[in-house]
Amino acid sequence: MAEHWDVFFCRMNGSLAGVCLDLGLRAAAPDPARQELLWVSVPLVRPRPDGLADEGEGPRLHALEEALVTALRQRLGATYTGRVTSASRREFCFYAASEHGFAEVVQEVLAGFPEYPPQRGHERDPEWQHYRNVLYPDPLELQCMHNRHVVDELRKRGDTLAVPRPVDHFLYFPDPAARERFAGAIAGRGFTTGFLEPHATSPAAQRHGLRLRHETAVDLQTINDVVLDLCDAAQRAGGTYDGWETQVKT
Repeated sequence: MAEHWDVFFCRMNGSLAGVCLDLGLRAAAPDPARQELLWVSVPLVRPRPDGLADEGEGPRLHALEEALVTALRQRLGATYTGRVTSASRREFCFYAASEHGFAEVVQEVLAGFPEYPPQRGHERDPEWQHYRNVLYPDPLELQCMHNRHVVDELRKRGDTLAVPRPVDHFLYFPDPAARERFAGAIAGRGFTTGFLEPHATSPAAQRHGLRLRHETAVDLQTINDVVLDLCDAAQRAGGTYDGWETQVKT
């Protein structure tokens, strides 16, 4: 599978967490040849007040990560799935055929980083539950990641983001009744609606589409608030939210 690394933020055990993972592994998970979860956790030297890593510590943490990933790939054939930074610690997660040799690799690599005394562990995880349920984002987190990518692309093209402009949102429902329920739920919120023609080749759950249009700024906070509200309303009506688009405003 092609690697597809991305980052999102969430709450874990009551603390802010930054998760960086390879989304490209999702389609192939679990890997029957790698059923052992391996993890290495190190304390941050200069954590921020929110428990995440300070920017100045980044190069050293990156060097540690590169050394650890390279060694475990070469010597154990491990797959690196991602890392979690939270509560003033950073944890690196892998899957391998077994834990044999794991302790030795960690000891050798971390000897070059004495300021990061490691904790390590392993457990059987043939279904890759840790990757799928801890590292992998939920649908709303995935949508926020998509929003960030669109906003970043608009910014690269010179968009001012704060200027209101027409924004189109697309949603799909399994039947006309569900679509009508949703349209009723968002009535009065300033959206104009347009039904999309059903396509016989579309999955049954996405047979009946709806396009919404309204005027809004597209800075990340504003668009996240709008999109998450629509996602919630669509789910309550039995439908799914399928993204948004707009024109660049300079």
